Amino acid sequence: MHFGEAAGRRIRRFSRRTWIIIVIVAVVVAGGLYWLLKPAPPQPVYPIVEVEPVQTSDMEIYGDYVGRIRAQQFVEIRARVEGFLEKMLFEEGTYVKKNQPLFIIDPKLYRARVNKARAQLNKDKALELKAERDLNRIRPLYDNKAASQLDLDNAIAAYESATADVAMSEADLTQAETALGYTTVSSPLSGYVSERNVDIGTLVGPNGQSLLATVVKSDTVLIDFSMTEIDYLRSKARNVNFGQRDTTRKWNPYVTVRLADNTEYPLRGSVDFADPQVDPNTGTFSVRAEMPNP
Repeated sequence: MHFGEAAGRRIRRFSRRTWIIIVIVAVVVAGGLYWLLKPAPPQPVYPIVEVEPVQTSDMEIYGDYVGRIRAQQFVEIRARVEGFLEKMLFEEGTYVKKNQPLFIIDPKLYRARVNKARAQLNKDKALELKAERDLNRIRPLYDNKAASQLDLDNAIAAYESATADVAMSEADLTQAETALGYTTVSSPLSGYVSERNVDIGTLVGPNGQSLLATVVKSDTVLIDFSMTEIDYLRSKARNVNFGQRDTTRKWNPYVTVRLADNTEYPLRGSVDFADPQVDPNTGTFSVRAEMPNP
């Protein structure tokens, strides 16, 4: 009886181990089957990235300002002598060249003054020549005690006076010729001429209407605008001096113009002047740019 009970306990202990092993094997098999039969996870979709080497480039720093465009030169054509306007030698609104005659003022009076001054000069030269001859005759007589000191002094004074008269007549002739030249009114520069301000036959000159027309040089225009004190400080921080060309670098500050129809003018201008003083009332300073206008 004791033998049978011991054998039964060993069978029961063996059976418990067996069940434990069976359970472990079943769990392992189930886990293996789960890993083998489970669906594969979806593959991640990576974005396509384009890679380029790093390079340096210039960045434009700009500001928008309200400006005023004006002609580079605006010259008034005025009559410098008085007289009646005889001719107009141009078409209004056309292009004229430098030194091109525009108006003719009656030259008869001024030509007569030139002739009179020239005749007076010839007369004074003749008197100078006579005084020189008289002096040359007196000198040897004075040396030989045949003429007094007073005679010599009078001859010298007469010659010097005649020489001074010649110089004065030459100046009068130059003045008369200059006045005669003013009767032909020419353009001081190349540009477009305005309409005339006087009619033919009008008395023009110092006591009359002196403004005859105007000439505008427009192949280059000037652009005036204002910048703030902050703009000035920022430009200094970038080592940019407005109105000064820097030959050590390949670029300089430039200006572009946006027209009234919101289109950009194709040519660029360069800053050629900046006011060194800031207006304390507005906190701005004046800047000027020059731009070609062919």
